[in-house]
Amino acid sequence: MLTKLSQSFRETQNEYKDDESVNPSLLWEMIKLKVREKSLLYSKIKKKQTKQRQVALEQTIARLEKEIFHRKNTNLQNLQLEEQLSEKKGKLERIIETRTKGAILRSKTRWHNEGEKIPSTF
Repeated sequence: MLTKLSQSFRETQNEYKDDESVNPSLLWEMIKLKVREKSLLYSKIKKKQTKQRQVALEQTIARLEKEIFHRKNTNLQNLQLEEQLSEKKGKLERIIETRTKGAILRSKTRWHNEGEKIPSTF
């Protein structure tokens, strides 16, 4: 991601370096626009990948739980299945925890920016 942002920065700089009508503040705004564009695209792809991993983990957990519950495996097989199940549940828990932390951060940011609007009658 950092490489793509650096590349975008350089491309934007090179695109406007010979243009006399572009002042430094306008160039900075264009760079910020490109960085935002790349960041949003990266976030969208990352979110989709995480959701796919979450769905796959949920399916695997359901399959393992069903296999443990319905089959009469040996103790060793059950132990191995339970270890796999525990590992998958841990991974799913980390994904959920990360998403929860993101929601909390967004909520705090929203509260800070919007908060309780107090009328200015004083």
